[in-house]
Amino acid sequence: MVWPGTQPGDDASDHDRGLAAGGELVVAGGHRADCWRRFIGRSAWLHSLHRSRPKAARRPPRAPRRARFGLLVVALGDGVRVRRARSAHGLKQLTHDGLGWPPAVFIVAGLAAGVVFVRRQHRLADPLLDLRLFRSTAFSAALTTNLLSFFVGFGTLLFITQYLQLVLGLSPLAAGLWLLPSSAGFILGSMLTPVLARRIRPAFVMAAGLALGAAGLGLFTLLGTSAGLPILVAGSVMFSLALAPVDTLATDLAVGAAPPERAGAASALAETNAEFGGALGIAILGVVGTSIYRSQLAGASPAGIPPLAAAAARESLGGAVAAAGQLPGQPGHVLLRAARQAFTQGLHVAFAVTAAALIGAAILAAVQLRHVPPSAEPTGGSSAQEAAS
Repeated sequence: MVWPGTQPGDDASDHDRGLAAGGELVVAGGHRADCWRRFIGRSAWLHSLHRSRPKAARRPPRAPRRARFGLLVVALGDGVRVRRARSAHGLKQLTHDGLGWPPAVFIVAGLAAGVVFVRRQHRLADPLLDLRLFRSTAFSAALTTNLLSFFVGFGTLLFITQYLQLVLGLSPLAAGLWLLPSSAGFILGSMLTPVLARRIRPAFVMAAGLALGAAGLGLFTLLGTSAGLPILVAGSVMFSLALAPVDTLATDLAVGAAPPERAGAASALAETNAEFGGALGIAILGVVGTSIYRSQLAGASPAGIPPLAAAAARESLGGAVAAAGQLPGQPGHVLLRAARQAFTQGLHVAFAVTAAALIGAAILAAVQLRHVPPSAEPTGGSSAQEAAS
């Protein structure tokens, strides 16, 4: 299956090639082949990066004890996150088995590690995470808008890839190819961003892009269990074209709002913020879609289905497709049709949530960033810094 392994902020041409190549590898060698492709490629990149560094820079000085403690807290928090990655930080287990001790313990442990880390950063003179940057309205608004943009982008791809393959029945390669128009829309939007930023205030460019993206997501609520490919392509192109300026300008405003000596920290926060937004989108929207899917399937589950097949169908649409393929004749077709309809209902609800999130982000950007002038205006300094002051 083709999964959204590339962020919307990455190079769009690499995204195009990755989708097609990943789909072809999945067809030829399964998911492990695509995972090995990523592992080998990233390992080669890290090795070449290490070899290109001067020898004196390969062994940095030992970190102070305070910094080592901060890094330890970060590692513990990340370890808790990775430990529960299979259940989307405990959220998936909550939807599957209800509230229980294992997911609750790991969620609380992750939150506690985050609280300890943030409180310590407040007390350090030279923190790993400079929370003072969030005192700037422009910085906070830009990061929040960017987080919601990646929240929507990652969550949308989660459903689109499943819809193409499990509802419309396309192969992984064909699904990857049908996603290429949206990448072309992102490229076009990225190329138009500098032109728009020189003539229009960033707040209005971002608000208009977010509103257009919400309209594109609104098209997805019209998708059915068949013949939905034109609507999906049109909606994906629309929201990719619309969100490209948002991602670019949000990062630029966040870095510009920070003092020059903290520009690196601001850039790192923007990147981390995007990663967090994407993970949050997959987790929350996945839970929403799964909950709707299971409730709809429970009410429309056909009679005469073996218990094992019914249990597999309840787990996910992929399980339903596999179970239906093992059932002879009419029961398999009935189960598959019911599962696809249930998934489409969950998809509609998830896309309605993402459209509402983009509308909220558009309002936030228009209100909080309205004082930031276009980049071509002579301001004598960073426009975002002046707006923040």
